[in-house]
Amino acid sequence: MKRIIGATLLALTPMAQAIEYREELAAPNVDFYLELLGTRTDFGSFGADQENGLRIRLGFDLKDATVGRWMWRAEIGLNQFGESQQSTSRFVDPTPLLDDQEIIDQTNIYRATGIELGARIYDSKFFFLRGGAFIYNLKTRNEETRTDADINGNPTGAPNVLVPNEASDSSIGPYLGAGFEFPLVESAKLVTEFDVYRVESEYLRNISLGFRFEF
Repeated sequence: MKRIIGATLLALTPMAQAIEYREELAAPNVDFYLELLGTRTDFGSFGADQENGLRIRLGFDLKDATVGRWMWRAEIGLNQFGESQQSTSRFVDPTPLLDDQEIIDQTNIYRATGIELGARIYDSKFFFLRGGAFIYNLKTRNEETRTDADINGNPTGAPNVLVPNEASDSSIGPYLGAGFEFPLVESAKLVTEFDVYRVESEYLRNISLGFRFEF
């Protein structure tokens, strides 16, 4: 009998080790989420207007990575900040000896898009802080039209549209933000947040409102 018990225990030893090994490799305790947000970005640092845009974000809650009641999250988001523009008009005197002028109309157009990679710390109730790196592309376009005018500023000829100047700059900069989550129904929340993105040595301030879905 003792031999049978001993043989049985010996046979079960690899199985017990395999179960222990599987427990050590258990999947991390995480919940995934998707956020869809409408945005409003202030291009004032570029001298332009505010513009509407869109943000789509994927992330997961690291339920085992906590600091007191605060829980860490990791996320990636796609930002479309929209297209904003600044228009100016001025008079110049191209021929000082003659009584005529030239009207110069300029329009600067800015379009910003990018991907954010970052982390968020959440108080497990309503409030969160977030930050990370913003990999962006900023496209600019300068359009200029020149029109002859008399001394009183009245056009005397057809507008002359010049060839636009275009540029596209890609780089990486930091971002910081804060926001609130308000439960609606199970697995869905209302989200509002304020973020600041550094783009081309300037700051784009951004407010957003949307929904968070957990799965």
